[in-house]
Amino acid sequence: MLNQLFINEIRSDQPGPDLDEYLEIGGPPGTSLAGVFYIVISDGGAGGAGNIEAAINLGNPSANPFFLSGPEVGVIGENGLFTVGEAGGLFADGLFDVMGSEPEGGIIDFENDDNVTHLLVTNFTGTVDVSDADTNDDGIIDVTFWDAILDSVTLFDPTEPIPAYSDVTVTAPSGDVPGHIFINPLTGNFVAEEETTDPGLPPNGLDTPGTANVEIQPLININEIRNDQDGPDDNEFLELAGEPNAPLNGLTYLVLGDGDGGSGVIEFAFTFTDTDVLDENGFYLAVETAANFPNGISDREFGAGNLNFENDQNATHLLVSGFTGFDTPGNSDQDLDTNDDGILDSEPWEAILDSVAFINTAGSGNQVYSSVTVGPDPTTGAPGLIFRLPDVTGNFQIGEFAFGVQDTPGATNLSDATLVNATIPEIQGDGFVSPLAGAIVATSGLVTALATNGFYLIDPLGDNNGATSDGIFINTGTAPTVVVGDSVAVSGTVVEAAAGGLSVTQISAVSNLEILSGGNALPAPILIGGNGLTPPTVGPNFNPALLPALLPIPTAPSALPR
Repeated sequence: MLNQLFINEIRSDQPGPDLDEYLEIGGPPGTSLAGVFYIVISDGGAGGAGNIEAAINLGNPSANPFFLSGPEVGVIGENGLFTVGEAGGLFADGLFDVMGSEPEGGIIDFENDDNVTHLLVTNFTGTVDVSDADTNDDGIIDVTFWDAILDSVTLFDPTEPIPAYSDVTVTAPSGDVPGHIFINPLTGNFVAEEETTDPGLPPNGLDTPGTANVEIQPLININEIRNDQDGPDDNEFLELAGEPNAPLNGLTYLVLGDGDGGSGVIEFAFTFTDTDVLDENGFYLAVETAANFPNGISDREFGAGNLNFENDQNATHLLVSGFTGFDTPGNSDQDLDTNDDGILDSEPWEAILDSVAFINTAGSGNQVYSSVTVGPDPTTGAPGLIFRLPDVTGNFQIGEFAFGVQDTPGATNLSDATLVNATIPEIQGDGFVSPLAGAIVATSGLVTALATNGFYLIDPLGDNNGATSDGIFINTGTAPTVVVGDSVAVSGTVVEAAAGGLSVTQISAVSNLEILSGGNALPAPILIGGNGLTPPTVGPNFNPALLPALLPIPTAPSALPR
């Protein structure tokens, strides 16, 4: 069960003397810590970056030079925690499994003015202030003084030169190295406090040595809304964004419009369940009809006609917690502003996490109930698409009314400067790799063939240049929802996939896929060889001067056969 152990909380700094430092490990209750060590790496000692600054034997606490009290053998407690801290400090009274003391209160040598990496390892064999795990200071561990790393985290300031030796880095809100970090039980991600924050137990502080960590409501905002479009409204969607893995349980999405009761009527209400979470990239997508979206994938599908977004009047979208009104998707007709004065007479929720109002007609129409307003669009009234730039925290922008490349459901929002409009031949270029490799592009064409993880797209007009390709593979990652003969618009990232050592240009990480029409005739196939095109006999980048480098050159006479 050692692979289930993790670093749960670290107090490494505080205003004034560091008298309250501690570390806390989490894991299955009863797990033996025999052979488990807590290691700290930074720039101390003579070794420079990668120097082992501290090593604490968790399995045999009494073997540590600072040991004052604690068990002979370290074991994860019934509460799933094991804590080591300083005697005589703020938290010493019964909160630590192991207590210790040294002069100047330094039982744990936690460097706190540089980037510091904390590791949970097995069978440590190094020596504190002598062993150097990064002998050339390049940020890569050269020497491992342990058998395995069970968990790690770097307390990180990106402006500091000392490298991070963990894939997990945590920075304080100010950008400095944090003084206190702990796992948020709601998300599994670290929460960071400034080094200038005084330690303290709840409710006055967030330190919880020996007890369950404080739950912190993660940042979750409305990030993108498709509210209207040309023709039938079958591509409406809402997107939330915020801290990856943040749970949505207990939150409700509301739309206030006019209904039958005037302004302030709940026209749409949906309460999230305990299975609804932001994905690993921090997005949640709810759609009307999933088949109309890239890969046919969404987190929630309401079905045709069931995502009722008012789009010919002013309307307010809210994300709230603790909703106690109607919570059934569709029309609920609960009037929260009975006298239509723009002030809610009833607020059946605990808190508003985020809100935005679509304005169809400035200064008239329905009342709105958000300080954030978008619109009107000069040509359409209420915007058809709004999205934040940058994601989560940026201001809302008005997108194109027609569903297209600016729609990025479940993916990072794009600015005009980010998105490159290009034909397939322009994406392919006339070299071995695409001139747009790594760029986010928007293109279009006809579907010519399907694969298990994507489809092939061709520009039916081409560019009449034999050195460029008119076709490209669109890597959707899963079975595509298009069929041969569909005319589609697609946006995604240009990548070079190595197949058998050769580079093949593809579009991957598809952020938008729109079927423009179906049943289109494909261009006539081109025959290569036989009575068709003659294959080239000269490579496009062939250099005869390099030929000797490909042939063996004898360095001594060889006997000829008789």
